[in-house]
Amino acid sequence: MNALKDTKYGLSITEISRKSGMNRNSAAKYLAILVTLGQVEMQIVGPARVYHLSSRIPMSSAALNRFPDPIISVSDDGTVRKINKAFQICWNIEKNQLAGVSLKDVPLPALREIADFSEYRKALDGEAAETNIWKKVSGGSVLYWLSPAVFDDGSLGVIISLRKNE
Repeated sequence: MNALKDTKYGLSITEISRKSGMNRNSAAKYLAILVTLGQVEMQIVGPARVYHLSSRIPMSSAALNRFPDPIISVSDDGTVRKINKAFQICWNIEKNQLAGVSLKDVPLPALREIADFSEYRKALDGEAAETNIWKKVSGGSVLYWLSPAVFDDGSLGVIISLRKNE
């Protein structure tokens, strides 16, 4: 991970093994583990695999439920994966009303708006927002923040926190 820390465009396995002093096979095994954990991302560029540090937040179901803010997780195909208890209470909504539903079809207008934001599409692609501040949606009556995430099963997506602006 130190070898990847200061790279702008990422490194190949060969470059990582040279920088770290590790043999190529060991580097490849460690990179596979780091990709699975969501700490490193890999892109195929021509014949090479290029690795870079991930900007995604590792998110487990247990962590989601410990957040004090209302949080939902959204898979990379745009469907709601899970919602935490704080979200259910804040928005007076049951899990089964959202889980498995496309963000564009959920019964909360603020979430449907977020689904159209370029920031949301960038987060799905793994780009972190420039700032993690609360932003306004739905005419200012709702606040949100979002972040790219990697879930405990290795799949990618986004977490969104949504609360009423009171």
